[in-house]
Amino acid sequence: MVTPAGKRNQGRYCHFHKDHGHDTEECLQLKEEIEPLLRRGLLAKYVKDYRRKKKMEDPPPRAEVINMIIEGLVGGRDSNSTRKSYVLSLRICSIQKKARFSQSITFGEEDLVGVVHPHDDVLVIVGDIADFDVKRVLVNGGSAANVLTWDAFLGLKVPPDKLKIVNTPLQGFGGATVIPEGTVELPVTLGTYSTTVVIVASFLVVKTPMAYNAIYSRPLLNVAGVITSTYHQVLKFPTNRGVGCVRRDRQASRKYYVDSISVRRAPQ
Repeated sequence: MVTPAGKRNQGRYCHFHKDHGHDTEECLQLKEEIEPLLRRGLLAKYVKDYRRKKKMEDPPPRAEVINMIIEGLVGGRDSNSTRKSYVLSLRICSIQKKARFSQSITFGEEDLVGVVHPHDDVLVIVGDIADFDVKRVLVNGGSAANVLTWDAFLGLKVPPDKLKIVNTPLQGFGGATVIPEGTVELPVTLGTYSTTVVIVASFLVVKTPMAYNAIYSRPLLNVAGVITSTYHQVLKFPTNRGVGCVRRDRQASRKYYVDSISVRRAPQ
């Protein structure tokens, strides 16, 4: 939704959009354009002390990129002690309770940059699962199980012995019963440096037609303290260094919502 010109803050100017309303330093669209270039090191000569900070700040290189809502029992069944021990074994940091309760998460006009209203788009993001960029990840707080498609599971190159067999059936869109291939625990990273959290999430792996590669559901979102806004097309969460956020995959949300409808109407 674009704010009418007469209501924009004339004291704030964005050189990227060549318009008033917000400052260049706060331009979310500009940040989205710059971030991939920074990761690839293409803007190193324009960033002060870039080479010195790069070793400390840059995330590890991505392994690869992996280019229907399913309802079920709460996935995971992992206790807090199990999750903590698994986190320690992977040397990843769990979110601290202090960060969760000491930060205020809000959504404002700045979060609407690049979002066209009215819309009924679902929130689709590029997920970071097991150090892979996984496209077409649906954020769905209404589902009780994190889901990973079989093809995405294979693409993550997870050792086969990590997949644990389960017999709990899932209910698909059309009412059909789906038996998962198993469940697997994988590290999931939310956000970008330095406001990131890494948690261990349990995914049910399924062989069934879906418009998405994976679904982030209540078990994952609640552990990370995620607050979503489909209106703003963003999810936010507390971290030890401030509020982190993940914005929609701009090209995917509407397209794959339409695809999911097609999958839902397909003959069972």
